[in-house]
Amino acid sequence: MRDTLVALSLARLPLSVIALAAAGVWEVYPAWPWLIVAALAGQVAGTHLFRRFTASRYDKVVMALLLISALSALGAATQ
Repeated sequence: MRDTLVALSLARLPLSVIALAAAGVWEVYPAWPWLIVAALAGQVAGTHLFRRFTASRYDKVVMALLLISALSALGAATQ
């Protein structure tokens, strides 16, 4: 499941960039290096947490996070 989520994100990223660029709304923020640092810190923290979870607990946590993400995206899309 973890590898699938990473693979989906890697496939989705270029498509998102292309769609934003095609729509003319692509922006590069001045603080983008901090976003890279935050992503790397999240990877390190996630790896440590992943090692502590049992398989069933990991599945529940991932599903909860995906649900929160989907609801957040739905809320942003309807505003």
